[in-house]
Amino acid sequence: TEHMRISAEGRVTKPNQPYFLAKPTASGDGQTRNPYKFENVIHNIGNGFVTSGTGAHERFVAPVAGNYYFATQAGYLQGNTNFGTRLSINGSHYAELARFIQGSAASHAAFGASIIVRLSVNDYVEMVPMYTPYHLNTNTNYFCGMLMG
Repeated sequence: TEHMRISAEGRVTKPNQPYFLAKPTASGDGQTRNPYKFENVIHNIGNGFVTSGTGAHERFVAPVAGNYYFATQAGYLQGNTNFGTRLSINGSHYAELARFIQGSAASHAAFGASIIVRLSVNDYVEMVPMYTPYHLNTNTNYFCGMLMG
């Protein structure tokens, strides 16, 4: 099986490198799901993004140990409520990616965030809302990640 290719131009491709991109299937205000659920899986190279099974939520499970890059635009601030998102590893808070306190941003303000973390085999990562309710949009919200090495 080919694991890496270097073209004559020096372009490196890794066709089996773990990578995923997922989006929510519901849009609208009043969302309270915790963790965020990204049921519309667009890419799932290596099958690390899990959407079903006992106790499964929409989460990434590391197939190999390494440094992983994650990016998200998980939701929107809804009206006059607080909004924040954190990254959770194995069910524990790891990093707060952003927070809007009531009145500090306009309704439906959004953000994008990224982080690099070191994971062991079978560590799982979820995006978790810090406050509810929040707004989701199937076109603009996402959670993605990839093994860097």
